[in-house]
Amino acid sequence: QLHRLAQQNSPAGNLYLAQGVLIIDAVLSPSPAFFNGQAGRKISIDGVGIPDLIRVSQGKEKTLLQVGDIKSSSVPRYYQKWQVAFYAFLLKTLIHSVMERFQSLAPSRNQSFAREVKVADTGFLLIRSPLNDAPQRHTFNLRPYMTTFKAIFRNLNTCLSGSPSSTFWQIQKHCTNCPYFEFCYQQAMTKEEVQFLPRMTSGTLQKMRSLGLKSLEEASAWFASSSQKNSINTEQQPVSFQSLSPDCGANASSGNRPPFAPLQRERLQGALNALLHNKIAIVKKKTRLFPANISTSFFVHLLHDPVSMQPCGIGLCMQKRGEDLKTFTWTTFTSQVSDKLRDGTSADTDRRQIWKNFSNCFQELWQAAIDNGRGPHIFLFGTAVRQGIKDWAALMEDMHVCGILRHGPNSHWTDLRQVLQKHFLLPLPGSMTLFALNRILGLADESEIPVPDTLFQWDGLPAEEMNGKNRKEIIQAYLATILKLKAKLQKWISSHLESEWNQKKWRIIPEGGSTMAEVYQDFIEAEKACQETDIKALQELSLEERVERFRALGPLEFTGTVLDDEGRFLYMFTIADDAGVSKFRRGDFLKLVPAGVDDLQSGMSVVMARYSPQIAEVALHSRQYGNMRLHKGISYSLEEDGDDWNTPKLLQVVQTVYSTRVSHPLTDLFAGKWDFEQPSDWQEWVRGWLQSEGAVARLNQSQQHALQLPFQYALSLIQGPPGTGKTNLLGWILIALIRHAQTTGSKLRIAVSGSTHQAIDQVLSKVVNLVNTHNLQDFPARCVKLGRWEGQDLDEENKNMQVEPLTDAGQALLFPYLILGSTGYGLYNMFQNHNNSVTFPKPFDWVIFDEASQMLAPQAMLSLIYGKGNFIFLGDIHQLPPVIRSATFKEEPWNETLHDELIETEVRRSLLNILLRRYPHHSKKLDITYRMNAEICMFPSQTWYDSTLRPAPENARTRLSLNGPSKNDMIDKIINPQKPVVLVLTDHQGCHQESAIETEIIAQLACRLLIDRGVDKEQLALISPHRAQNNAIARRLSELSGMSAEDLPLIDTVERIQGAERDVILFGFTCSDPDHVLSEFLNNPNRFNVAMTRARKKLIIAGSKTFFSAIADTEKQLQANACFKAFFEHCRENDCCFEL
Repeated sequence: QLHRLAQQNSPAGNLYLAQGVLIIDAVLSPSPAFFNGQAGRKISIDGVGIPDLIRVSQGKEKTLLQVGDIKSSSVPRYYQKWQVAFYAFLLKTLIHSVMERFQSLAPSRNQSFAREVKVADTGFLLIRSPLNDAPQRHTFNLRPYMTTFKAIFRNLNTCLSGSPSSTFWQIQKHCTNCPYFEFCYQQAMTKEEVQFLPRMTSGTLQKMRSLGLKSLEEASAWFASSSQKNSINTEQQPVSFQSLSPDCGANASSGNRPPFAPLQRERLQGALNALLHNKIAIVKKKTRLFPANISTSFFVHLLHDPVSMQPCGIGLCMQKRGEDLKTFTWTTFTSQVSDKLRDGTSADTDRRQIWKNFSNCFQELWQAAIDNGRGPHIFLFGTAVRQGIKDWAALMEDMHVCGILRHGPNSHWTDLRQVLQKHFLLPLPGSMTLFALNRILGLADESEIPVPDTLFQWDGLPAEEMNGKNRKEIIQAYLATILKLKAKLQKWISSHLESEWNQKKWRIIPEGGSTMAEVYQDFIEAEKACQETDIKALQELSLEERVERFRALGPLEFTGTVLDDEGRFLYMFTIADDAGVSKFRRGDFLKLVPAGVDDLQSGMSVVMARYSPQIAEVALHSRQYGNMRLHKGISYSLEEDGDDWNTPKLLQVVQTVYSTRVSHPLTDLFAGKWDFEQPSDWQEWVRGWLQSEGAVARLNQSQQHALQLPFQYALSLIQGPPGTGKTNLLGWILIALIRHAQTTGSKLRIAVSGSTHQAIDQVLSKVVNLVNTHNLQDFPARCVKLGRWEGQDLDEENKNMQVEPLTDAGQALLFPYLILGSTGYGLYNMFQNHNNSVTFPKPFDWVIFDEASQMLAPQAMLSLIYGKGNFIFLGDIHQLPPVIRSATFKEEPWNETLHDELIETEVRRSLLNILLRRYPHHSKKLDITYRMNAEICMFPSQTWYDSTLRPAPENARTRLSLNGPSKNDMIDKIINPQKPVVLVLTDHQGCHQESAIETEIIAQLACRLLIDRGVDKEQLALISPHRAQNNAIARRLSELSGMSAEDLPLIDTVERIQGAERDVILFGFTCSDPDHVLSEFLNNPNRFNVAMTRARKKLIIAGSKTFFSAIADTEKQLQANACFKAFFEHCRENDCCFEL
């Protein structure tokens, strides 16, 4: 019937089924042990849903059913999307059950039905237009929601199957809307008052429960006593895990760490003292949360109608230095007022006019407040007000207000709540509200401020007053009261804190919007400011804390100097036993600081020449003139170098490219205007070359098509998924370009660039290897590296082609055929004149980028600007993206139709991502992996590569080869070569960056592979997201195997292993702390893709049940987390999930 309805429907697809009732039996089947106290009785809970609309449309091959709902809100809400997703789940399950029911009765009809009807992968919400209340359709992707339902049902079954007393619960802000809130609130008040600690998180509450801390007095006593120094093990030791090895866990080297990190412990202890003794304490007197040079303070507040959620009142208050407050308020219609007033004014017109009045007033006052190095600043309270105002501004396409409310290191606004939370310890239980603050600070007459019902509810005006008589006067009076209270609160804060930064800009975005040059400059300066803030915060930590965060190395003891192979002094140091392992690597610019020095950046400038944690030794080169004066009786530490070498270079190249005086060609490249084609005879030549000399490359079809791109277009984009031979292909492309120039008698100079020296070195090494291996006669090019080279040293007697470290930049450009490898910063320095001015000549016929998916546009410009117009970009946008520090450019766009929102979104994308959007017809994707076998390849291909990535026949069926007898225990079941992909599900809680159980699992699996089953260490890599976990694994593996540290296999983070591959990969998520399992760092699909796709024959992933069962709090989290839920279900369906 659905199919016939769709066929009879118009092509526009306007057929809707209204409020159909969907019922599925036994969606939940909890164990009856504790359910309703009826032990032994089978319990099942049906799934029932009544979607407002089901849209029936005729697709190309199937009838599509798209589920939707009608809501009164003006913006789509996360929970509303979950409702639609549940309806879609019920409908999909219902269709599937109908198909099964009629399978035996009418098999042929069932098959036809399966082909004809499908539930759409998208859902929709009909919401109020924020502008005129007209229905507005919002369509969204259902796949992340559908992927998560199985985890939700498992969580619910587990919860309902256990004793209510064992279920984790916590009072939170959103609980206030629940009809049972009062019961939970009273229970927390009487039985677990630690829930009222400010900013209590789930992870902290879980740890306190494990310690038996319920009252504030108990918690305070525990923190004050010596017991706080003792460690607890929050991990559950599963009995089945003991079967892995007789001594499993007996000597585990991690997991017994203090339950709270030093800073967390300090904050909690301070909060307890404030509550118990009713005292206010200042944590830190100096602040960077508001500027010192404020001429005028602005205070803003926004009220929403509780029914329509539309703005119904906005207030603005300003106070100049030494003058009285001036307050302005505006009110709009509420839900109880007719859509049209007697004079015919509509709600839409009213809201537009109110915004226009507010915006004009605000901008006029803002501009007038800029005077003599001082300027205006906005103060808000809580994130909701800023969110509401910025949403309204975006809807009105008001770029001026949007620009002022941008997030960033030098923002024009300050959240007073954030200032109080960071700098003060206040005796405030539950939520921090203006009412509660006024109660303890005595800032205003308390009778004028509405009293929240509980300690977890926010400030607000009761709904009956907002929609009653005299509503306009009531709203205006409330806004005026709240604005004055904010002004007094800001005055109180300013009297206790001292700002340590001055605002430099108060720019309002011009009518035409910001230029690309301005946005790129803002981005570069924001990144610089973030780095400076980070370095400054680092200096406030002790050496022990810096070492614990892998941000320093020490204590170090100076042992003397030796000469290196080039005759330079090497300063030698030994590392103390408790110094840990650092993230520092050879070639890093660092600061060497004597113990006791507060200013870490005043240390001596050095370069790490050698770092050998296995033998506790560090060798350094000096970056200073003359010798360093060091003493053997003094301890030193190595610190991060805060010197900024790159920002001036980036700013100069951006200003050159986007100069207002001269139009630079690169602006056309980024704007999508680089559609230049190569001469037609180039394509004919390369096809012939592939049949002759190029035949030895044995390139597959997708590689051949990619190799021909540069002979067709001046711009080529090549996407290389894991193991598809991207570096090998690039080597052949370079050879082909040189051969073509040699054939035509033309000179050719190529620059190979990238974000890291390692990526560039691999390309240069590949070219040399291909030329020598295939004995390519008369190959004319010189292959040179500018800057750091970590490959083989140049052998003067070796007649084969070699990578030559570049000593004379000017001489290199005289070579007729040149392949020069360098970062953009290296090229900039290469062309820098003696008077420190920089020119941008164009000596390179081609500029080629490897790993362009990790490169941002300003960084790429440092290389692109030296090119004549031919470019090749290679990378994979589904692997690690560029690193961005600034919150300004991490923030999601408010309104992607706004000019500034579009270009700010562009700035945070990788160069390859930008160009793929501009030039889809200039791109080729490699589709055959020569690394992974079929089972390992399957999930990444489906999840990230649209099922187009497939293994080459020669590696599709490969299996790990193991020697020695099998013990037929759990370890051997996990490492079984016939299960190439395995998930080991563990049961631990409260772990953040280190887990004893996962350490033990990975160490024992590695030990079995290395010692008992004959796997070479070069075939194996152990990966986790955190260095602390990697260090623990290395220690434990050494204990189990008896191997020295230098004999261990590769043990590192995901970032360090991109580009590498091994027969066996052991990867552990480590984390089971509820506060971190959904963090942006851990829930990164690109990072997960990199970790999975390093394996050739065997992939073992370990993770906690807590991690895989966590449900996202936001849609952004849900989208990022979906691949992890999908992988969990993939392993269960393929019988390769082991629960320990």
